[in-house]
Amino acid sequence: MTSWESDVDPTPGKFVVGLSSDQPPQVLVWYNSKPFWRGGPWDGGRFIGIPEQEAGYSNLISLTPANSLEGAYLTINLLTFSDYEWLNIRPNGVFQLITWYTEENKYFIWQAQDNPCDFYGVCGAFAICTNKSTNRSPICDCLEGFVPVSDEEWSKSNWTKGCVRRSELLCEKNQSSLASGKYKPDKFQNLTGVKLPDHYLYFPNKDTDECKHWCMSNCSCKAYAFVTGIYCMAWTENLIDIKQFSDGGENLFLRLSYAEIGEKEDHDVIGGKKDDPEALIISLATIGGLLLLCGFVFCLYRWKRYKKGRNTMLNHFSSDVENVSRDTLQEDIHVSFELPVYDGYMSPEYAMGGVISEKSDVYSYGVMLLEIVSGKRNTAFMHQEQVYPLAHAWKSWKEGRGEEFIDQALAKPSCLPEGLRCLHVGLLCVQDLAKDRPTMTEVVYMLCSEIDLPEPKEPVFTLQRLSGNSIQQESTSMCSNNVVTISMVEGR
Repeated sequence: MTSWESDVDPTPGKFVVGLSSDQPPQVLVWYNSKPFWRGGPWDGGRFIGIPEQEAGYSNLISLTPANSLEGAYLTINLLTFSDYEWLNIRPNGVFQLITWYTEENKYFIWQAQDNPCDFYGVCGAFAICTNKSTNRSPICDCLEGFVPVSDEEWSKSNWTKGCVRRSELLCEKNQSSLASGKYKPDKFQNLTGVKLPDHYLYFPNKDTDECKHWCMSNCSCKAYAFVTGIYCMAWTENLIDIKQFSDGGENLFLRLSYAEIGEKEDHDVIGGKKDDPEALIISLATIGGLLLLCGFVFCLYRWKRYKKGRNTMLNHFSSDVENVSRDTLQEDIHVSFELPVYDGYMSPEYAMGGVISEKSDVYSYGVMLLEIVSGKRNTAFMHQEQVYPLAHAWKSWKEGRGEEFIDQALAKPSCLPEGLRCLHVGLLCVQDLAKDRPTMTEVVYMLCSEIDLPEPKEPVFTLQRLSGNSIQQESTSMCSNNVVTISMVEGR
């Protein structure tokens, strides 16, 4: 199907849409015989390069191979709740599927080219287009293990030259290097949720293991994939026209040298990047939060048992001292009652009154998040100027020196924004009043997005009781004016 020259000129234009001669066939739009857009190969039910099929042509298109191996017939089936469907290629090359609903007097338009990543080979070879919104720049990233051919052109957002391999594959090394025995075999890295590249080989009779073995045993093989309905696919040419999908997509196993992957076998990677500081921090915080929740429940159980035993003993003890004059005790004994100090993960409302609010675990999570970001536990701060990581975190954040609080491993320029955001979220979680703390759902959203965060308040209660703890540690153990000792009642 050929486009018009313009909207008012029906002479044949420069764009053509049709099926390729590949096996399995692909749907493509060509511009002057060059690929302009590609919908990926047919898996028996859909073109796998169009994951949003449900929005446009699900159960609408069928493909029947021709008698020869170089063609196929595309059939469009009418939907039961629609009146008309038709395919259209506009003069600018936009491929559309239009559905008309007579009863509702409206039509639905699905179009192939929706964002810059939809255009063929926009990022060049061995690169992936990761555009999730029109505001993201740059939209292209080299695959893990690859670097730009030209850093200068890449910085100018000219990605068409693509990327090249950073480390040689084992089979590409000379015989003397192989004979030394110091190099280890190549491995595969799994790029998940992607649009598979163009120019593939098709092996319908190979299973997953056979597909992997074939690729590993052929030095020219750059990657392989195993797709339901298609089976084994392999690539021996440059990998081009790869796109990261936010939903759907296939798994592409990229061949890399051992130096790029190490001991990780078939390592899963989203978007071709395995170093994701924000994802690492969130994963560690989530795992730590689950462990903390289990510990919190156990501590609550032990505390209730202690409180029950202590009350029983005090009731028994009070019967033995009923006849002792209260005034007599007050004349000779001066007892100072101080607030108990609970360093660690306990929220203020639980530490002071034994009250468990729905946001007590948020406070505990915040303390743990600050520990992860700083790389130090609570006890690591006891002999420093700040006796508690919360105090140190607040002072660093308030004075605009948050990077001093963050662990050096996370203070790299690429990781620092995520570290500062985790510091900010951690301070919001440890607010004195439960109503000032976010919910866990809000915490997860704050960590996973770039929304503006509210300003945290100074955790006055926590800092005051920490100050009181320092004074208490320096006080003497004298219990009465006449140096009469008092046995302290403790729970069993």
